[in-house]
Amino acid sequence: MVFKMAKKKIRIPLYIATNTVNKANTLCTQGMVVEGTWYSCEPFADGAALRQCYCCYNFGYMAKMCVAKAVRCRYCSSIYKEIKY
Repeated sequence: MVFKMAKKKIRIPLYIATNTVNKANTLCTQGMVVEGTWYSCEPFADGAALRQCYCCYNFGYMAKMCVAKAVRCRYCSSIYKEIKY
């Protein structure tokens, strides 16, 4: 018997600009389909800056405030190297 391991689905934010507020509201209420998969959407203000740590790639803080035990690869998110404090 052969078991196939499911591939880990990686999700990252995708920012889409629209010409009008009505188009943005339609995306937020109906979502969008990309390559046969439906995705929900939420509004994003252009002036708002997202902070993302480049060590662990979590949102909400910068690397100097990171308490992660390992640095992650920016392509596959696997552990790149251990951090010794």
